Amino acid sequence: MSVSARTCAGRGSLAAVILLALIVGMPNPTDAELRSETLSRPRTIIGSQWLDLHLRLLGLELTYPAYRVHIGLSEQKPQIVFDFWISAPLARHLEAAGRSETKRVLSYHAAGIRDQLQDMLDQHFADLAAQFDAETDLTGTFYTPADDVKAPPVELAQWAENEFSWPTRP
Repeated sequence: MSVSARTCAGRGSLAAVILLALIVGMPNPTDAELRSETLSRPRTIIGSQWLDLHLRLLGLELTYPAYRVHIGLSEQKPQIVFDFWISAPLARHLEAAGRSETKRVLSYHAAGIRDQLQDMLDQHFADLAAQFDAETDLTGTFYTPADDVKAPPVELAQWAENEFSWPTRP
């Protein structure tokens, strides 16, 4: 056999191996892990769980790279609470801007959370929306990172009764 014949035969073998690998390696249809019968089964959920789920989703919608918003039902009182976690760069910016500007910015965000919450209640929980009073039913806390990475966050301010306030320090 000549050199060119062996090269062609070698190429043919290589092509056959590649073709076989492609055929064997092709994804085969498989059954889904999540069965539609399971997913379409009705479930029973109590109103507070449904509301809490919507509150958590609203918090995610209101989250940006500069801050995270967590909204949920209070475990202590029948209230909706939010935690506003400020990023380190935003915290430095607010510190440089001063207390007056920080109060203005954080009050703006708290009012935005309140307004978005009211819209969500109006859309999905009409019976609760009629009873909702932001002055008594919504509170929040603003947190900044501590100077030490291992230390817990520092409470910067509170929102209660539609008003911004600085925490009292001992």
